Amino acid sequence: MASDRRRGAFEADEGGVRSATPQREALRRVRRVRARGSRISHRDRTGDRGGARAVRHRLLALSPVDGRYADLVDDLRPHLSEFGYIRYRLLVEAEYLRALSEWGVAELEPGALQYLKSLPERFGPEEAEEVKAIEADVGHDVEAVVRFLKARLRSQGYARAAVWVHAGLTSEDVNSNAFSLALREVNEGVLVPELSRLCEELAELALREKATPMLARTHGKPAVPTTLGRELAYHAMRALEWIERLRGFKMPGKVSGAIGSYAGLMEVLGERTLEFVGRFLSSLGLEPVLVTKQVIPADRHSIYLHHLSSLSMALTDLARDLWLLSMLGYVSLEPTRVG
Repeated sequence: MASDRRRGAFEADEGGVRSATPQREALRRVRRVRARGSRISHRDRTGDRGGARAVRHRLLALSPVDGRYADLVDDLRPHLSEFGYIRYRLLVEAEYLRALSEWGVAELEPGALQYLKSLPERFGPEEAEEVKAIEADVGHDVEAVVRFLKARLRSQGYARAAVWVHAGLTSEDVNSNAFSLALREVNEGVLVPELSRLCEELAELALREKATPMLARTHGKPAVPTTLGRELAYHAMRALEWIERLRGFKMPGKVSGAIGSYAGLMEVLGERTLEFVGRFLSSLGLEPVLVTKQVIPADRHSIYLHHLSSLSMALTDLARDLWLLSMLGYVSLEPTRVG
């Protein structure tokens, strides 16, 4: 009976979003007016396309990142786009439900665990557009993911599993972890490998040029002899220091409810709540942050961004030194384009 009351409460939370019909209808009217007033058709808007698709209309991009330099960030789109954010939200919801089942809290139908594991893996731009269509109706991004997941579970005959979706969670329990997972995948799957290859190339070049003499300068004036290899090795080691800090960085995660008090989770998990949260976040590869408010403290992510900023400064110094060496005639760059 207690579990029935809990399930009713979770459904009531979903119903609370449905009650805001006048506001949502007003929002839809505004969107329709804007769409009619635009010279660009709704279909051709790049923002309405799936986040993981190639940008078709680069001349309409608001930023050079998605325009002129779009090809350079293709590896980031599956993770840092709107599509990526939705997919990681779905992953958090699915893994949380799997954890509830494995913890013995939620009794799911046979096959539901495997389906929950495979759904985020098969999630693509078309599914993301389904979620966005739901969001346009309910006016809430996380609720749209919740309804999408419930609908998919019910369509596969997993009605019991659908009842437990989002049980005890608040939106930021999903958003914070989705953001951390996206950053982790970018860090470990894109940035660190690419930067490591850069350091390897610098190290090989430094070794090859270890005996190439050149005159060092201080305050812009001739100073003492050095070698090109030594100068390049300095930059390689400086960059490598920050790359190693990125390699070992643990992204933070939180599951603590609407204000960080664990009240909703205690209704589901009881006295084992903190143990469950710690194990669940660790299973996602995140560092559990157990004392929070509604959102995870921003300084946790800012530490990672500071590492990136420091690495950027190191690489900027490398680029500046190569420019100066080129100006002084010590090195030359092969032309790759006009100008």
